[in-house]
Amino acid sequence: MIAEQKSSAIAEESPGVFFDLERYPIDKPNDPVRANLVKSCRQQLAETGCARLPAFINSEALVAMTGEVVERLSQVDKTADWQNPYLSEDDETLPDEHPVRQFHYRKNAFLCRDRFAEGDWVDRLFSRMELLNFVRDCLGLKQLYHYADPMSGYLINIQEGGETFPWHFDTNEFTISLMLQQSTGGGVFEYAPAIRNAESENYDAVAAVMEGGEKDVIALPLNPGDLQIFKGRYALHRVTPVEGQRSRYMAIFGYTESPNVISKASRKLKLFGRCLDSHLEAETLEVTRLDNLRD
Repeated sequence: MIAEQKSSAIAEESPGVFFDLERYPIDKPNDPVRANLVKSCRQQLAETGCARLPAFINSEALVAMTGEVVERLSQVDKTADWQNPYLSEDDETLPDEHPVRQFHYRKNAFLCRDRFAEGDWVDRLFSRMELLNFVRDCLGLKQLYHYADPMSGYLINIQEGGETFPWHFDTNEFTISLMLQQSTGGGVFEYAPAIRNAESENYDAVAAVMEGGEKDVIALPLNPGDLQIFKGRYALHRVTPVEGQRSRYMAIFGYTESPNVISKASRKLKLFGRCLDSHLEAETLEVTRLDNLRD
């Protein structure tokens, strides 16, 4: 009975608790302001593969969510590894200079979904259907579902001074990120939009970026409260080394075009150093890709 009352209270909670509805009326499907926001995001995504919505979250909600992260810092999954852009193993059949053979050091921490509880601020924000429907419309999709993974349906990427997340591609076609806390210095999100596509890996261009070419690289300034819709499967991207005493907190919300999607154990072990039984089960299932790209 208590659980039912709790779920009901969350469902009835005003979206204004989280969102600046005057600037972003995402709760009103027929509002012309919302329509213009969707149009703007679609244009940004078409031009650069990334749409940024400044100050999308109310300051009160932002403070509360950041506080939840601080309270759980003892529960983070901290890992370090050498990785290539595809988060794959080395391939000795390829030339030494091939991007598949270029490994860079990653060190960071994740605060996973299973460290939070139903009713927490982060959990309630992720569950908001207004947010899901708005993201769906910005991406021009007919259907969209909350990522069902019990560890990474949503999570917080935490980076302290000296830590970085090197050049890589995402497994999912798109990700939704919310900046909770920016680091004192560094921690800049950089990306090369649409550097590959479903038909071509474009290895030469990838190699050029990794060698320091900045011609096609965009540095995106992000402030606490900013929401980012990003097509990361085709865009090579990274976070530059964090500097200073204040850590970088980025909330990442997962959505999928099919329901009940759960990631495989192998990827969970690589990123988090642990997995759950549901991930072991997913490891036995065949995953159908719409492209033949490396992961």
